[in-house]
Amino acid sequence: MSYVEVFRADLIDNLRVNDHPLVNVVEVIVRLMSLLQIFLTYKNQYDSEQSRLCRANEGLEKAHYQIAAYNKNLERLVDSRTETIQNLNKKLIEYTYFNSHKTRAPLARIQGLLHIMKLKPTYKEDEDLRKVVDLTYNNSLELDNIIKQFSALLEMEISKSHEKAEHKQRMLAVEEDSTVMYKRSV
Repeated sequence: MSYVEVFRADLIDNLRVNDHPLVNVVEVIVRLMSLLQIFLTYKNQYDSEQSRLCRANEGLEKAHYQIAAYNKNLERLVDSRTETIQNLNKKLIEYTYFNSHKTRAPLARIQGLLHIMKLKPTYKEDEDLRKVVDLTYNNSLELDNIIKQFSALLEMEISKSHEKAEHKQRMLAVEEDSTVMYKRSV
């Protein structure tokens, strides 16, 4: 008797009243055994599928912990690099200040003194003095331009750094919003 025959209603309806009771009992036992065989087959399939799902779940959990560990390491690396960049930015700001105020101040004073010397009558009278003062003044202007260019470069680098940091902050905010939206949808 096949699995399908166990469930056919006409077989159950066709139990003959005149048949010997032992025949009817045997037929019921055979049908029960067929049902038991079907149950055990499906139970084995269920158990094997359950076992496969458990193994797959264990693999997913292991992968989840590995990814979490990688993320933690990446976060540490990003934090470390961010700290390094922030320290470099502070140094750039210090260099810019030093260059703009500490280096240019003495140079501006020298230029002022040279300008005062140009106003003196001895400047106009002494040709050697005039050459030295003019040469010194021209060199001080050249040095002043170099210092200004250097300051401008430092200011540009600081500005770029701030723009990159702001862009990164915006990207992290968008990413965080996307993550929150994903978590809500799940």
